[in-house]
Amino acid sequence: MKKLLPQANDLEKVISVFVYTLSKTNCTKQDISEFCQFELRQADYYLGACHYLNLLDNKMCATDIGYEIFKSRKCIKEKVYRQVITDPFIGKIFAFRLFANHEDARDFAHELAYHEYPNYSLSVLNRRSESLLGWCEEIISYLKIKGIFG
Repeated sequence: MKKLLPQANDLEKVISVFVYTLSKTNCTKQDISEFCQFELRQADYYLGACHYLNLLDNKMCATDIGYEIFKSRKCIKEKVYRQVITDPFIGKIFAFRLFANHEDARDFAHELAYHEYPNYSLSVLNRRSESLLGWCEEIISYLKIKGIFG
């Protein structure tokens, strides 16, 4: 069964939610909502993104991969980025974006989403694929700042 496409717009905040969830004893969705200063439904979006990336399970506990990433305090961001770009779906968007401009990558992401997730509505697919492209842009910007890319 395919995991639901993430609804979270901000990859940096996904990482923060992941770290916060594992750092706080008995963390709840309400805690996450207050920590990030957003509504409970948005906490679900960010927890869903952590689940999609296999960082947390559906009970807000670390997966084996999530735990290994969390233990590496100095490079959590980079390891989550690896989770993103090695994901079979998002990795295709990332790879395409490396060699195309944002607009062409957006079109590619939409087409890929339509093909891979035919049960979603067009508007949902567009929003979610654009969010994932935003994650890719975030990673590319980070790589440029680090002098690793372009």
